[in-house]
Amino acid sequence: MGDKIKKVASRNELMVIICLCIYIFLLTFTNTAWYTFSEGTKVYTIFKLLRYVSYLLLFIVIMADIIKHNYSRETLFYLICLLVFSFIGMFTGKDKALFFYIFLFGAAYGMSINKVVKSAFIVQAGLLLVTVVCAFAGLADNSILDYERSRYSLGFNWPNLAPILLLFVALQYIYIRKNKITVWECIIIEVINILMYKFTNTKMSFFMLSALLAVVIICQLSATMKKLLKKALISFKKLVVIIPAICAFIACWLPLYNPESTIWIKLNSVLSERLWQCRNAITRYGFTLFGRHIDFEVHNVLNGGVSDQTYFIDSGYLHIAMQSGLVIFVLLVLLYVICMYKAYANKDYYMLCIMIVISVFCINDIYFISPFNIFILYAFCDNDTFKEIPLLQKLSKPVGVVYDCIGNISSKMSKKER
Repeated sequence: MGDKIKKVASRNELMVIICLCIYIFLLTFTNTAWYTFSEGTKVYTIFKLLRYVSYLLLFIVIMADIIKHNYSRETLFYLICLLVFSFIGMFTGKDKALFFYIFLFGAAYGMSINKVVKSAFIVQAGLLLVTVVCAFAGLADNSILDYERSRYSLGFNWPNLAPILLLFVALQYIYIRKNKITVWECIIIEVINILMYKFTNTKMSFFMLSALLAVVIICQLSATMKKLLKKALISFKKLVVIIPAICAFIACWLPLYNPESTIWIKLNSVLSERLWQCRNAITRYGFTLFGRHIDFEVHNVLNGGVSDQTYFIDSGYLHIAMQSGLVIFVLLVLLYVICMYKAYANKDYYMLCIMIVISVFCINDIYFISPFNIFILYAFCDNDTFKEIPLLQKLSKPVGVVYDCIGNISSKMSKKER
């Protein structure tokens, strides 16, 4: 009987992994020039249809978990809050992507984070490799979209997409390998990182990945340094856990700092005028509880990189706060904090360091919630951390009453079938 249950569980997990892979591939593929140039064709329509089929599959997985009473009431309550406020954001901010991305959270519940990361790595590393190779072979667009900085598209919609995807793929690889990663592997990744920088001139992802690889190499070469880093993470636990909240505050506050100060001017220059763009966005649109629609005219391969404005909210934190609203923004920042807390509880120091890197990176880049970034699924994978949070235990009681009723009905029906 026990073997049968294990077989069914592994079969169900395999189905969910396949759904996740399809979803991650389709959403990552939408960032390629192939997808953009196919707009208006049957291929574009097919990919769009497949994307909605993947949403439906993830929704079915979530409903099956609810019927089987797999979620804790605290997790279900948090998911409902995310879905409700992101659904409101579909109308106020006119953005469907976040609402459907939350389906991925629910479907990933109880999954092995190792399997999720490995699956994402195979899909995204494969797509990155094929796209870049095809770009150099002349089988995909490789336009120079910024002549001043000599930035090539490398088969993607915009030059920064390939190096940013490389950053997340490298983070996945580091997490998969953990202590087994060698210095030579780190050197190979850094060589690829340098080549990406040479062709795209994308600074933030280049420096973040280079810094992380330097830390990994030092830790691999020196057991003492590795122990010191681990000790520092443990000693400053209370501060480290709230790094996502600190980064969120910096991202929203920094554009509003005195624009005439020397520090602000230099920082704005280093960040390619992004502070000024974000300041203009805040001045024009402001903050709301439930978000508002913001017009974006994006540089991409279709217009040859020519446009009056870019994503003028490049900060991942600020983008969510303004377009989707402060309520969903707080819920998502807390989700990052939960990931940090969970990593400490599981003594998963590699995940902890990765979440720190992503938290800092998203001050300047838009990948706070993105198909490139699957690490936020850690909050829902493996052990359930939500049920350990006292506030959620109190708030989820009304949901728990209804949820328990569904569980009782489901168990009675399964007994009758037997």
